[in-house]
Amino acid sequence: MKSSMWRGLACGLALLAATMAPASAAGPNLVASTDKLGYTLTLDRYNTLADAQAAGAPVAQFVLGAVDPGFPVHDGALYLVNDVPGVSANYNILMSAWYYTIDPGHGPYSGWGNPSNTNTGFVQLYDDDSSTISSLAGGWTDTSYDTFVLNLSGANAGAADYARLWYGGIGGAGELTRGTFIEYALDMTFSGITGAALDPGLGLVVSNDHPGSVSGTFSGIFENQSATNPSLNGFYRFSAAFSDSSWAYAQAGALNGAFNPSMFAAAAVVPEPGAAHLLLLAAATGAGWLWRVRRAR
Repeated sequence: MKSSMWRGLACGLALLAATMAPASAAGPNLVASTDKLGYTLTLDRYNTLADAQAAGAPVAQFVLGAVDPGFPVHDGALYLVNDVPGVSANYNILMSAWYYTIDPGHGPYSGWGNPSNTNTGFVQLYDDDSSTISSLAGGWTDTSYDTFVLNLSGANAGAADYARLWYGGIGGAGELTRGTFIEYALDMTFSGITGAALDPGLGLVVSNDHPGSVSGTFSGIFENQSATNPSLNGFYRFSAAFSDSSWAYAQAGALNGAFNPSMFAAAAVVPEPGAAHLLLLAAATGAGWLWRVRRAR
């Protein structure tokens, strides 16, 4: 009994010390992963970076729902890990969840029949080692552990990071969407999470529950650098809005392959006396399904 008590006390003190310590450049450990995610997307096209940064009148505007009325909300996937050895190395992945399928005639995760398996509205941010992230914060908002927030910004995620963003047309080869995220910002709130508990091995409060609701935005400036169609080159100021809408998740048992579980993990919220019960934790990311990342063809 005594040894268990002291181990528990030591674990608690270590967790408290880690929570109250100043954040390092890399930030505290964090996991935010879910495929129960949908997004709408608007693009404003500019001829120069200065014009895009000034956010004046664009030379053209494209709205996903106007271009593809039959499927205005596309499926998304997020996988962010910051130095959690028991989970994965660092990655920074936000992308279209194109790989789920209900077609038994093709292999699982082949994307056949998935309306998100198209270059119309396609998004892919993947920088592998989180090197394009300039600031990152997130974690459980209070000790009920039912709400998780994530805020990050970054720059210059390009060809080496397999960066892709829809150019405003319909379909076409993946190479048409190639380019660089000159700047980007991701702000998300996941609510309605249940089942969070301290994982002694990770030292983090972990939940594998899907979020009940998702809100937030992904915004920034993307430079299209297509070599096969230079007429698409330009600077696209983009804005995506998130929800928990997911075509794949709605298919339930019809999917040819399991739907990925969600995972949210961060240090326990330990509010200081008299302080607000809100703790934002810094991070950077990772994933075990890199084969799903689509290279520009």
